[in-house]
Amino acid sequence: MNPPRPVPPPARLERYAELTVALHRATLDQDVATGARLIGELFDRNPESVFDTAGEEEFDVFRLAHEVLDGFLRLVVYADGPPCDWLTPLSFPKRRAFALPILMGNARWLRMFGSTLPDEGHEELAPELLAGRDLMTQARLVGRYCVVNDGVRALDYEALLDVLDPRLHALLAHWLVGVALCSPFNLSTRAVEAHQRELCEAFLRRHEHDTKRLATSGLFGHLPFMYCYRDGFDVRRIARVVTGQLSAQLLKEATGKAPDPTGGELRRRLPKGGHAIVCPNWTDSHVAFRCLADLADELRTPNTRVVMFHDEKHQRPPATGWEDDTIIVQLDPGASYLAGIAAVANELERAELELIFYPEVAPTNPTIYLATRRLAKAQIAGYGFPISTGCDAIDAFFVGRDVEGPDSNYDETPLVLPGLAVSTTPPPLPSRTRERDPDDDEVRVLSIATWQKLTPVLVESWAAILEGRPHARLDAFCSTLPNRTRTIIDSARPYLGAARVTIWPSMERDALLCALEDADVYLDTFPYGGFNSLVEVFCAGLPVLTLEGPEARHRFGAAMIRRLGLPELLIAKSPAEFVATAQRLIDDAALRAELREAIGSRERVLAALAPGDDMRSAPALVADLIRARSRRARVA
Repeated sequence: MNPPRPVPPPARLERYAELTVALHRATLDQDVATGARLIGELFDRNPESVFDTAGEEEFDVFRLAHEVLDGFLRLVVYADGPPCDWLTPLSFPKRRAFALPILMGNARWLRMFGSTLPDEGHEELAPELLAGRDLMTQARLVGRYCVVNDGVRALDYEALLDVLDPRLHALLAHWLVGVALCSPFNLSTRAVEAHQRELCEAFLRRHEHDTKRLATSGLFGHLPFMYCYRDGFDVRRIARVVTGQLSAQLLKEATGKAPDPTGGELRRRLPKGGHAIVCPNWTDSHVAFRCLADLADELRTPNTRVVMFHDEKHQRPPATGWEDDTIIVQLDPGASYLAGIAAVANELERAELELIFYPEVAPTNPTIYLATRRLAKAQIAGYGFPISTGCDAIDAFFVGRDVEGPDSNYDETPLVLPGLAVSTTPPPLPSRTRERDPDDDEVRVLSIATWQKLTPVLVESWAAILEGRPHARLDAFCSTLPNRTRTIIDSARPYLGAARVTIWPSMERDALLCALEDADVYLDTFPYGGFNSLVEVFCAGLPVLTLEGPEARHRFGAAMIRRLGLPELLIAKSPAEFVATAQRLIDDAALRAELREAIGSRERVLAALAPGDDMRSAPALVADLIRARSRRARVA
């Protein structure tokens, strides 16, 4: 299925086309000043958001626009001869931050918009090409390579650093983290996956304990977010470098450059020595609230306030019951975005808070920066984003005894709660019940797999499960917009072969609930599994198969299956076992019926998964942590 793209306003499309043609002329004329002005107009939106929302013609225009930008950067800015005015801000960070990161990520955007340029080998980068060259010649060679290549081609990162002028280490590292390790999407080839694994390991070897030569930008924040969805990467080590060190550096550089965006409201409304829940997504529908609201309620005191962020595109009402205690921070999404976050951090610090609870520390919102600062006596994260934060300023992490394996992988101190350490709100009832004809012998398999969770090993497992079973089909709901869904479909085809798999874009929640009613088997995603989605699945009475791994992100499905008293058969230990068990479920209608009976009613499911008294020990754990922090502070 290839979903249709939206149609953009003709005037906007015509304007972008005109700007693209003009930029091409500026490239031919070697006109740097005109090119710079046109680029400022043409690329005034984040390419990610353009990609997600562009109509078909606009999509084609922006593919051409990024190809023309590539030509301007390689043939004008990085051309041989006297240095161009733009070469320095593109290649050398100022105060350890890059001025034009969107432009330096152009190879990523080329791939995203379907350009063939990253595959055509226009530029090469090898140690022998760099060795013995002067600084500006090296800058040109590295820059030309980076703007047209992403993560597809193998590169010896450490050998390049060995011959590269140290002043250019930041440029190569920025490209590696912001482009090579994030492009193309997760559904790349096995060879690309191997290249990216090698590059990631090389980056960590060289920089895990020394980031003094590195610089950063907002592009860096994607890495922990991307790699927690893949297997075999040490996400904790990545988070230490990218979040704990480089995001901290970015926030530090922005400090003092903007006033408090709340105009003093934070200072007025944050009680001295009180508690704060810092969560940009503290709304009824967001998973962070649905998962952590019960825990937050246990920690709530009369002096607890929620700090929630808005920008001009996202105006969300606070969660029910928290309206009067929520402070809205209106951020400018433009150039002062980080400076606004730094100003908020200063206001939080002035409040001398006893506790900050971060339900999620996620690279997609301001918490990735705020969590790097010591803003309260004790700072704790939760399962809203279930990986170690990588931030020294986060003291502890609420974890669930039922979820964690024997080797919890946290830099923070685990605060262990009985049960899952998360809760959920009951899903809405579907508008209809099961409509399948009793004589319909087709087996419908279903999975909810956001695009980040779609990896080669997962999609290959789907194809293997359906092999030799023409009576079975799989529907995957990837909860994303049509353009990204289209790209996912194209990337998944080589792994799926002739398997009957349909990948669907975002749809109304009721349509998904009705699809669950008509399904026969549900496959949890791996290595990153589900939680809230599984609540909806179990409430529909649908048997769930999961693959249990060593970390929390791999283990919620298994914990829920055990809590519901279902057989261990549904908890696979390897991809091969996952495939074999899924095939057994497809082939055995009687087994599926037994499992449906064992799951029981919606009411039984919600009662079994409810936290009950599981959160009651949280205040005592926090009090112990605060006392320990106070003792250490007095000793220091």
